[in-house]
Amino acid sequence: MVERLKQEGTSHSSKDLLKINVKMATLSVDPCNNYTVLDEPRRSINNTNFLQSTPSYRCDPSATWRGWYRLFINGLDAHMPETCVAIGHCDTATTLWIRGGHPTVEDGVVTRDVCGHWHNYCCFFWSFPIKIKACPGNYFVYELISPAVFCSGYCADVGSINTSSTAVTPAIVSTVYPSVDPCYTYSVLDDLWRATNNTNSSVKTCDTSVTWSGWYHLFINGLSAQIPDTCVEKTGCGTDVPLWIRDGHPSLKDGVVTRDVCGHYNNYCCYYGSYPIKVKACPGNYYVYELVTPTYCKFAYCAAVTNISSTDTTVTPETSSDESRHMAAQQPSPAPQHEMAATVELPESVLPDQTCSPVAAPPICPLSHPLLPPPPLSSGSPSAHPQPIIIVMRAPRDFHPPAWPESPSSTPSASEAWTLPRPRWLHHGS
Repeated sequence: MVERLKQEGTSHSSKDLLKINVKMATLSVDPCNNYTVLDEPRRSINNTNFLQSTPSYRCDPSATWRGWYRLFINGLDAHMPETCVAIGHCDTATTLWIRGGHPTVEDGVVTRDVCGHWHNYCCFFWSFPIKIKACPGNYFVYELISPAVFCSGYCADVGSINTSSTAVTPAIVSTVYPSVDPCYTYSVLDDLWRATNNTNSSVKTCDTSVTWSGWYHLFINGLSAQIPDTCVEKTGCGTDVPLWIRDGHPSLKDGVVTRDVCGHYNNYCCYYGSYPIKVKACPGNYYVYELVTPTYCKFAYCAAVTNISSTDTTVTPETSSDESRHMAAQQPSPAPQHEMAATVELPESVLPDQTCSPVAAPPICPLSHPLLPPPPLSSGSPSAHPQPIIIVMRAPRDFHPPAWPESPSSTPSASEAWTLPRPRWLHHGS
C-alpha cells in the first residue's frame, strides 16, 4: 500500500506513512484475521464415542499446537463450552471447558482458566490457561496450547452463548454469614506434618479420611499458620499432592470469601483441582478456613507460618467477653517435647474383581482408565489396591509403629492388634 501511494505520487508526510505501516502491522497480527480453522466434528460435546463398547478417543497433548484457532463443527461456527461437559464426550477422556465466560469485542484478548471434568468433579483437573478474543462477525478465536492433563481434549459447541456479562470474579463474597462468627468458634488444626517444609517421603497422608466439620485455625508448633496462597513444592506437606489456595487471602473488610484449591502434581502447580473452601480474615492477624473433604487421595491441606499482607487491617471490632476468652485461647502452649505426630495406615483387603465406585469422593480404589495418569500413591504403601484408613494421633517419641507385611491378606487379626496411645482430638477455640 505504501509503495502504491509512492508510485501514484500522492503527497503524504512521513507521519502518515508511519501510521499506515502501523495499521497494516496491527492487521497482520490480529488473531481475528490470522487463525487456523479447526473443523473436527469429533470435538462436539454430543460425541460419545469414548463411552462406546469399542471406544474411540484422542488426546490433545499429543497434537502440535501453534497460534490461534477458530472452531467449526461440520462447517458451523463453534466455540469452547463455558460450562461443565460430561465425562467421555468430545472424543476424549477428560473434557476441557473454560471458566469465566467469553469476552466481548471491547474486551480484547483475555485469559481464561481451563477445567477438566473427571471423577464427578467439573474441575478435577486444571489445564494451562488459554487466551481468547471475540471478533467482529460474532465468532471467537482461541490460542490453544498442549493441555496439562494426559488424555484430555478441547471441546466444541455450536449452541448460543451469553456475553452480556464478562466480569470474572475469582473470589465469591458470601452474602450469608454464619450465625456464630467463625473467628471465635473454630477447631484447632495443629498437625506438624502439614508444614510446607516437611519433606519426609516415608509417610504420606490423605485428608479424605478426615471427618471435616466447620471452621479451622491452623497452627505449627504453637505458631499461627495459614494455608499457602502460592504454589507449594510437590515434596512438601507430608502428602503426594499438597493443596494451596488461589487468588490470595482476604482482608478483614472482605468477610467470608470462597477460594479455589489447587494441587501441585506432574510439574504443574494447579494440575489437580479440589473443592473450593471458605476463608475469613480475623482480628489478631490470623485466618480461619471452612475445610471440606478433598476430591481425591492422597491430597492434603498445607500449612505455612508466614506473614500474609492484607490490603486492609484497620478494622477493629468491639471487644466482648467471648472475644477476650478467645484471644487468650488462640495462642496455645507449644507441644511438649516428648510428643510427636504419628500417622499409621491400616490397609484393608480388596477383592480382585472390585471396581471403582461411580459415586463422588472418597473413592474406594484407584482410577483405572489406562489413558489417565495414575492417582498419586504413597511410595511406602504395602499395595496399590488396599483402601487406606488414616489415623492421625499423638504418640511418644520413642514409639515405632510395626511394619505391615507385604501381603494385605496377612494383616494382623483383631486379637493380634497392638495398642496406640489415646489420641488427642481437635479442640475448640471457644
